[in-house]
Amino acid sequence: MTKPVSALPVPTLQTARLRLRGFAESDGSNLYALQSNAKVLRYWDSPPWSDQSSIARFMEGNARMADEGTGTRLVIERQSDSAFLGWCTFNSWNPEFRSASVGYCLSEASWGRGYATEAVEALLGWAYQTVDLNRVQAEADTRNIASARVLEKLGFRLEGTLRQDCTVNGDTSDSWVYGLLRQDWEERLDYQGAKKARIARLDEPVPKDVERLLATVPEWFGQPETNKEYIEAAQAKETWTVRDESGAVLGVTLVDRHFRHVAEIHLMLVDRQAHGTGVGTAMMTAIEADARARGARLLEVKTLGPSHPDAGYARTRHFYEGCGFLALEETDLWGPETPCLIMVKPL
Repeated sequence: MTKPVSALPVPTLQTARLRLRGFAESDGSNLYALQSNAKVLRYWDSPPWSDQSSIARFMEGNARMADEGTGTRLVIERQSDSAFLGWCTFNSWNPEFRSASVGYCLSEASWGRGYATEAVEALLGWAYQTVDLNRVQAEADTRNIASARVLEKLGFRLEGTLRQDCTVNGDTSDSWVYGLLRQDWEERLDYQGAKKARIARLDEPVPKDVERLLATVPEWFGQPETNKEYIEAAQAKETWTVRDESGAVLGVTLVDRHFRHVAEIHLMLVDRQAHGTGVGTAMMTAIEADARARGARLLEVKTLGPSHPDAGYARTRHFYEGCGFLALEETDLWGPETPCLIMVKPL
């Protein structure tokens, strides 16, 4: 394997809310607080720090990485108050293979605010502009749904699972492997431009499109009998869609209205190729606005409950949580093998 021979620059990057910069000696105490937090490192590939000498080894690793030209680590801080939020890294750069890896670690207080996505997006943008990079790899513990969601938002594709690849303090776990190619990144940038134009509208029934879209996401909708029911429902239920410039349906949401004060998401479905491009968010935004205009006070959705280990539906729950839905109750409405989680969002 050919190693890089020239040092990589340590950039300073700015986003709407964040500043990414090189590490300084003054970051030591914040770094130690982060890396010694067992909750933050729950899904990490090494145990929490218990020795202050770890700070110096980390800083030495930063300098060595930059000098050898294999990568860079950057502090993530909030622009408004310079608060230390964590760090992200571009590492394992190999110019012969045109490949590298990325990683990130953020403080517990900064979780759920989109900071990881915003920071790594800036880091990837810098990397693709600075070196002849083709492929970026990232890994996430299969229990770490939030991290997987960050990677998917950035356009990474799940490529496989490393079984029992990591053992920390006697706890053995699996890891998902994600990959991002330059063409994926460039397509995402194109989508980002289109994302601003995503518009959801009340539409005519589109059962054929529902059938087509169901087939693109078999890991979520892989039961023929259930899919048949969804296709039949699509012939009559209130239908919201997002279409592309050619008029092709990218996403469909079916809505029920059992009472005036509540609207229920019966089915939300987005073409796999349009995941992460704002289609689901556009439909949710439009349905919420329409529900408020009709005097509704609640949105409701039913999905697979957390007592079932399905990782795909864990990401679905994370999406709804990000939209403001709250878990209300897990029931056996769909049978003991298929726990039903009822979620609501006050309007």
